[in-house]
Amino acid sequence: MTEPAAFTVYVGIDWATTSHEVCVLSPERAVVATRRVAHTAAGLDELVALLTTFGSATAVAIGIEMPRGALIEALLAHGYPVYAINPKQSDRFRDRHTMAGAQDDRLDAFVIADALRTDRPCFRRVQPDEAAVLQIREYSRIDAELRDEQSRLTNRLRERLSRYFPQALTLCPAVDEPWVWALLAMASTPAAAARRRRPRLAACLRTYRIRRLTADEVHAVLATRTMVESAGTCAAALTHLLETLSAAHDTDPSAPTPSDVQILRAHSGIAPVTKRSGTRCVVVMCRACSGRLRTALYHASRVSAQCDAGAKPMYAARRARHATRMT
Repeated sequence: MTEPAAFTVYVGIDWATTSHEVCVLSPERAVVATRRVAHTAAGLDELVALLTTFGSATAVAIGIEMPRGALIEALLAHGYPVYAINPKQSDRFRDRHTMAGAQDDRLDAFVIADALRTDRPCFRRVQPDEAAVLQIREYSRIDAELRDEQSRLTNRLRERLSRYFPQALTLCPAVDEPWVWALLAMASTPAAAARRRRPRLAACLRTYRIRRLTADEVHAVLATRTMVESAGTCAAALTHLLETLSAAHDTDPSAPTPSDVQILRAHSGIAPVTKRSGTRCVVVMCRACSGRLRTALYHASRVSAQCDAGAKPMYAARRARHATRMT
C-alpha cells in the first residue's frame, strides 16, 4: 500500500474506555483542532465529521497507541490511514515536550500527532484484518478464557471433594474429565454414591467411552466408607453449634453483648484500627474486611446523608464541627 509523502493534517488520538482526546496538527505543527469525543456511535460520527473537513481520507494520517479495537476498525472502514505506536515509545516522545512527568490526555494526543508528523517510521501502519482472522482471534480468546475458567472450577471441585468425598479422587485425581462430572451429578455425596447401582454406572462409562475402569471397580470405590468429617464441616452440626452458643449467651448475664451495629462495623471495616507503640499512636482504616459490605454501607450512608431526615442534620453538624476544628 503506497503512502503519500506528506499528509494534509496529522491526527493524534489518546484512546480511553469512555472518551478519546483528539488533536489535529498541520504539517507546520500548528494545532488546527482539538476535540474530545465519546466512545459511542455518535462520538465516532462526530470524529469522522471533523476529519472530513480536512479533505479526503487518504490525506489525513491518524496516530494512536493501539493496533486494534472498535475505534480502529471504524476508522479503517472509512478509509483513513491509521498508524499504531507502542505506548513506551509514545512516552519517550512525551519527554520532548515536558520533563515534569505529568500526564495529560490533551498533551498525549498532541505528542502522538507531532511524533507521527516527524517520526512516521516509528509507527506501524495498521492494515484491516480479514474476517477469518478476526474470527480466529475471538475464538482463540474465548477458548483461553474457558480453559482458565475450567481450571479454576476443577481446582475448587477437587478441594471440596478432598474434604468430604476423597474416594472420588481415586477415579480421577484432577477431576477434569466430563464423565466424572456426570458421575458426581448422579452421586454428589458418599451416601448417594453407595446407593448407585452397577447398571447406571456402566451406562455412564459407556456414554463417555471410559474403558480403563469397569462398573464393578467404580462401584467398589464409591462404596468405600468415607472419612469421618469434622463437626465443623457439616452444615447440620454447625447449625446446632450456633444454636447452642446462642442459648448459652442468652442464659449467661455476664456474657458480652455486642450490638448489631458493632458487628457490622467490624465486618465492614468501618471501625478504625488503633496502633500504639510507646508514645506513638496512629489510627488507620481497617483493611481486613468484606469489600462488598463496606461498599454497600458506604452507599447507604451516602444516600442517608443526602435524603434521610435524621441522618442529614447529623451529617451537617459533624461537617460544621470539623470545619470549626480546621479553622
